[in-house]
Amino acid sequence: MCLRWLSLDEYSSSKLYPDGRTPYCSTCTAAAYYGLTQEQLTALYERSAGKCGLCGGTNENGRRLSVDHDSSCCSGARSCGRCVRSLLCSACNSGLGYFADSVAVLRAAAEYVEAWTATGLRDVPEEPPQGGKGRRWAKFRLSAAAYDDLLTSQDGRCAVCRSLPGARALSVDHDHTCCPDKRSCGRCVRGLLCGRCNSGIGMFKDSPELLRTAIAYVERYAN
Repeated sequence: MCLRWLSLDEYSSSKLYPDGRTPYCSTCTAAAYYGLTQEQLTALYERSAGKCGLCGGTNENGRRLSVDHDSSCCSGARSCGRCVRSLLCSACNSGLGYFADSVAVLRAAAEYVEAWTATGLRDVPEEPPQGGKGRRWAKFRLSAAAYDDLLTSQDGRCAVCRSLPGARALSVDHDHTCCPDKRSCGRCVRGLLCGRCNSGIGMFKDSPELLRTAIAYVERYAN
């Protein structure tokens, strides 16, 4: 513990304690969680200058940057301290988590997005075959037959990591630079992805450049 006099804002809320606050400040709590001393964590924040160590941005909600560590060393949320890499914005930290720090999958994701950009928009019929709309037509303008065709063309696997679907079907992925919301015009449907790859690409803003920056980041700290 740092034994400093601090304002109440430095202490997290908690129903476990009579005064509604944790007994340790947020810096000491985070330092212990990631296997760092309070001085090491403070130095990490000072070196970052408030910028994400991957994309150079900040959190849009104003929250502090997240401590990132190598999940191949410590697979859980906590860290031994030796594998702490830097501070990241929430999006980049989550994105790396969805891709499990895998350079191979990050590279496959970048190539997947780049290949779509080179291919261009799909042709979408005004109406699907009679009785063939299926549940994805309203949201993605993708008929049941078109979904099955995509699935067959991908050998039934995620288009990025090549994993087989579990209990849940593969998600329909679309280019958010065309349709930024959850719905798609249908023309920008790219392929079918597992939940992790679909979310990971979204966290990296559908940007192959940012995905390749993530590759360089992981490789830099692996050496």
